[in-house]
Amino acid sequence: SEGVTASPDVRRGWLIKIENWYAQQFFYLADKLNKIPEGTGTLLDSTALVWVHEQSEGKSHSRKDMPFVIAGSCGGYLATGRNLQLGGASHQDLLVTLANAMGVPTKTFGYADTCTGPMSQIIA
Repeated sequence: SEGVTASPDVRRGWLIKIENWYAQQFFYLADKLNKIPEGTGTLLDSTALVWVHEQSEGKSHSRKDMPFVIAGSCGGYLATGRNLQLGGASHQDLLVTLANAMGVPTKTFGYADTCTGPMSQIIA
């Protein structure tokens, strides 16, 4: 019952703690993969880890301008070490890009009317 009567500030604090925990788990996994040698690099170099929330804004359940965190280059396919603003690109475009990075030749994913194809901005 405490969750029902909690103030917006208390609820916001809970969400911050939850997202902080997810960030720590993402870092933990990326760090572990980065310590495992593979080929000329590490297992992280051969991988693409993606951290994304199911919506960009909880109050409205919006999925516009969602933040994504990607670690690893999927074997050099993805450019790394950047912070990009992609102007409302759909998450379907990201999924197409990831599929292509893993050798799946597709130009669309999910709803075709909101999918424009691979995100050239993140391809190496």
